[in-house]
Amino acid sequence: MNTELDPENDPDHAKEEKLTDFLNFFEFMATLEKLGHLKPSEIEALFAYYLVRIKKSQSCVKYIQDYGFKNLSKLLQNTFSDER
Repeated sequence: MNTELDPENDPDHAKEEKLTDFLNFFEFMATLEKLGHLKPSEIEALFAYYLVRIKKSQSCVKYIQDYGFKNLSKLLQNTFSDER
């Protein structure tokens, strides 16, 4: 079997899957905030460490934009400063 076409044996595919799962969690948090179920201050208190690091990573920001994590993108733009 050609491992290039087999996601099960492709380490890059596994990393991308983990990144997508990780970002999906924060997209869910951003969606809850957008719907009024979470306050920005609650998200910041619990997840600022991770979100600031995501925001500082150009490759993560590009991935978020390229793959349609719209609520997360907006949350990062509006809420978290680069000062941390």
